[in-house]
Amino acid sequence: MTKRTPDRVLWIALAALAMAVALSCGSDETTYETADGEMTVSQEGETTRFRMKDGQVEGTFGAEATLPDDFPEDAPVPDGLALQGVVSSNEGGEQVTLITYESDDSPEALVAAFKASVADRGWSLDEEMSMMGQNMLQVSKGDRRLMIQVMDRAGTTVAMLHMGIQ
Repeated sequence: MTKRTPDRVLWIALAALAMAVALSCGSDETTYETADGEMTVSQEGETTRFRMKDGQVEGTFGAEATLPDDFPEDAPVPDGLALQGVVSSNEGGEQVTLITYESDDSPEALVAAFKASVADRGWSLDEEMSMMGQNMLQVSKGDRRLMIQVMDRAGTTVAMLHMGIQ
């Protein structure tokens, strides 16, 4: 299982905060000083990008978000999802990718689609949990681990995928 360290939680929270500030200010590029060093946030049209820790953590949200080149083609992601954002981290030699999608399907239908995709693409469903309106699946294939979280956020179904290599 991929370890969830306080640093990872911190950079995700900092990225969200910096993007919100950049969006509200309408600035093209802003650099923030954080406990982990500088973070640069840029806004161009409907796309927000950030970079920190000398490029070890990068993210793109919005119209120009794309999956990383090394994202596995066999990842159990159902068709029809709208990619919203990607954050990649390569700290301490551990590559971690956080991907956010939106869907027109209900959370229950999207969870079923993920489960079907897991089976179709040869991944194993290791754990499943539902609580407080969130559905979580942990799946694996070889040394790859993927945590899938599906929830309703203000009437929109959101799926967050946290992929790491163990």
